[in-house]
Amino acid sequence: MFPCTNGYGIATWPPPQQFSYETQAKGAAKGVQAVQAVQAVQAAQAQAPAWNGAAPQKGAMPGKGGRPGPQAPAITVTGCRNPTVANIVNGVYNAVDTNHGKPVYKKEASPTNVLIYFWDERDGATFGGWWLGPKVGGDQVWAYSMNKTSSLPPANGWKVPWDGPVDDSLVLSYGGKGSSQGLQQPQQQQQTEQPPQEQQEPEPELSVAGAEETVSRESTDGRQSTQESQWEQFDQVWRERVEPSQKLIEVVMSALRSRAQLERQYAYSLFDIADSMQLEEPAGSVLDAVDAVMVNFRSRGEQSMELADGLEQDILCTFEVTMKQHRDVSLRIVSDVHRLKRVCTETMAAHDRSAVRYHHECSEAENLASQCFQSVSLRPPERMKVAMRAVKNSREARLAETEYYMNIEAANRAQAVCEQHMPVLMTALLDMQEKQLRCLRDSLMKLAVNEASWWRNLQYDLDKAMKATQAADPAADLEKSAKPNSAPSVAPLGARAFWELGPPRPPPQMTQALKTRLEGEAFVSQQIELLQPLFVVILGEDSSVNLTADMKVHFAQLVEDMGNICRRSALCQVLKTVVISRSPPNTELDSLSAVSISHAKFDLLVRIFNAALDNCDQQNDAWNGRDLMVLAQIIRSTNEEKMVSLRSQVYTHPIWSKVTFWEEVLLIGICEAHSCETLHRRSLVAGTAFTDVTTTLFLQKFIEHMTAFGIKSDRARDFIQGTLRKQSPLLGSTTDKYVSKMLPVETANITSMGLSSSCSAFTPRTLSGSPDQPSENCSTGDGALDNSDSLFEAVALGVEGEFAGGVPVQEVIVQGDDATCGFGQISESVESTEDRGKESTTPSDDADVAQGEASGFET
Repeated sequence: MFPCTNGYGIATWPPPQQFSYETQAKGAAKGVQAVQAVQAVQAAQAQAPAWNGAAPQKGAMPGKGGRPGPQAPAITVTGCRNPTVANIVNGVYNAVDTNHGKPVYKKEASPTNVLIYFWDERDGATFGGWWLGPKVGGDQVWAYSMNKTSSLPPANGWKVPWDGPVDDSLVLSYGGKGSSQGLQQPQQQQQTEQPPQEQQEPEPELSVAGAEETVSRESTDGRQSTQESQWEQFDQVWRERVEPSQKLIEVVMSALRSRAQLERQYAYSLFDIADSMQLEEPAGSVLDAVDAVMVNFRSRGEQSMELADGLEQDILCTFEVTMKQHRDVSLRIVSDVHRLKRVCTETMAAHDRSAVRYHHECSEAENLASQCFQSVSLRPPERMKVAMRAVKNSREARLAETEYYMNIEAANRAQAVCEQHMPVLMTALLDMQEKQLRCLRDSLMKLAVNEASWWRNLQYDLDKAMKATQAADPAADLEKSAKPNSAPSVAPLGARAFWELGPPRPPPQMTQALKTRLEGEAFVSQQIELLQPLFVVILGEDSSVNLTADMKVHFAQLVEDMGNICRRSALCQVLKTVVISRSPPNTELDSLSAVSISHAKFDLLVRIFNAALDNCDQQNDAWNGRDLMVLAQIIRSTNEEKMVSLRSQVYTHPIWSKVTFWEEVLLIGICEAHSCETLHRRSLVAGTAFTDVTTTLFLQKFIEHMTAFGIKSDRARDFIQGTLRKQSPLLGSTTDKYVSKMLPVETANITSMGLSSSCSAFTPRTLSGSPDQPSENCSTGDGALDNSDSLFEAVALGVEGEFAGGVPVQEVIVQGDDATCGFGQISESVESTEDRGKESTTPSDDADVAQGEASGFET
């Protein structure tokens, strides 16, 4: 029952009810519409899928929640160490939008678009926080704060640049132009909507800001003090316990990593020292002591390596796993605490706003109700307006009352949730902190155990090294080493063949000189095949076989081509082969019997011999000249009257008067002897050695060859001895042996007997007969010097014997048609037989030969 005034009696009114919150919610739908809209937007943001991280496009900003309410104050940004960034970001910012559930601020009156916005961790924890940039979610930024829990941009802790250090001079302060505008605009709009008549009526002024401050202070002092104590306690624990312990663990981990690295380097150094001292098998106690020290080095290195492995794999690995887990848990705890703090702060702010509104609306309604009953002097229309205003304010007072009661319940519920979860979060934080410190303690204990084990092993190795060092007895080692050792007998070395002492000689590389030589040898072989049939007919035993017309043409061409050394060498090889083929096998050229041919064929040989000797003389070809000289003493002509030798037909040729020719022929014979010795060595038994100089039948009969062509015997002996002395740098100590071999002592008493001897050879026996009818000894070679002192007797040039393997031992160096084969140039000559006497003629009988021999050669 509400009393009625002004004499209208008692009216029956519905009794006042204690409205439930459901009834209040239905009646205050309009009053809480804004709150529900904000809550719906926040719920939609919480359930929205994660943004893909791309820069937000204009008009499609992720997490937009509409225009910010009056609770978003203006922000003033001041200070910055970077002058460029300071000119851009300093100024006043007003809230213009929301992003990811938090307000977006824009700088006033700035030519550059400068925004302060929040970005969550959908792109990673590194990108979560508050940003200063020209575009929400853009790539260009000026400053960054990693505070992810603040509902408004933090006042400090900004990094400039975003990945640099924190710039403490950059400060954000709340308030300014925009802070009061948010509260003044609704009042101005309300005053604008009032009719002019109402504006003229005097009404009591209400201090909304003062009422809000008074109601907030009276209703929230106790509650805020409790909450602030909880937040302060949490911040204190985090600041004084969690952060220092995390820094301590990081410092310990860094120190342990450095210790593990040092131990590993120390181990490698010890290994290098031990490996650098490679000791032989210990032969005494001192070496045993040194070896014990080296073993100690290796063991210490292994222990240091084990300690480093233990630090890295056991302690540091445990630290890293624990810190990673606790870091994630800490972030979740901090996020939950800040979420509770934000919910409590927002609900208390809503409660304060609803309390102010409730106080204002009820006071206004009460005032209008009093005016409605007391304004009896007003005109009825005006009084009706006051009554209608009283009804309107009464309804608004009811809505404010319902909203106020709902906010009380929401604030109490938030406080209950905070009081329920804060102890749990605090307990979890303290428990995590305890586990971190316990992990640190256990790790330090493991380190101490590993250190103790390392020292025990080190002491054990040191004791072994000390015992080995103390047991070292240098005197005993020296006494033991001084005793004779019964070393096992070593088998004497045995001779081995030279080809068994190393790898075979590689084939020579193909050079231009080798290529030219091989081409020349191939050409000579081809010419030998072409000349072989021709001279088989000329030197054949069957005198009835005559040359064909083609052979005669071929022979004439051959005579003209004697200037070609290859053709000349092929001629000599064919002549030696055919002549030797008419004798028994293994017969040397210097021991062949005389080869007789018909007179017609003999004339052909005389012709080609003279042509060949002329070119040998011109080209200093001593190799082929020597062959022609020997062959000229073997080939003879048979006619009806007498035997004529080929030597008598070439006797007056000037080549026999040249000293250089005989010097080169002598040197050729010595070279052939050494070559035969070298080739023969492979067929000897291992251990067989050459004890004397090697000679050939050609060298033994060399003085005979000289006297056969008119050289006096004493001059021939002097020439041979002088030539050998001249070649002493080449022959060395064998010079005297060659002199004794080629000029035996028993020949000293042999004088020239004219050329009544058949061969004019220097032999220790007297020969008889004419030069055209050789004696039996000369024809068979029995007059050769005995060489029984030598290990073997080499085969003469061109003989298919055991030394040359059936191939004449001769090397032909082909350098063209004008090349020379010899060992020197023409340096001196002797007087020819033609210059010795104009009456001298070709020796066709014994008297002429004797006259030539008596003349000798003179330089």
